Amino acid sequence: MNTTQKYIAYGISICTDCYMFNHYGDDSFSDYVTPEMESDIRQEFDKLGNVIIGDHHRDCDGGDCFCCEAHFSWSPCDICESNLGGDRYYVDIVEMGSN
Repeated sequence: MNTTQKYIAYGISICTDCYMFNHYGDDSFSDYVTPEMESDIRQEFDKLGNVIIGDHHRDCDGGDCFCCEAHFSWSPCDICESNLGGDRYYVDIVEMGSN
């Protein structure tokens, strides 16, 4: 049986706290993030497993794309599910899949 691996990519919209935690690690949380919120964010990242979170949305053509810029939204964060209004960033999740 021949099994090949492929990459699966999908775009999500994440809050500033998740964006900063992904890029800069433990010391990046905002002052208002409680220990409980921090724990929730860490748990959600753990659920993602071994994935790569990239800055550019997969449909980005590099031209007039605004995917790397924050935009205000009331939509929940796709990682921590916070429903606080605030900046959201479009990113791609890339994970290994099998064929």
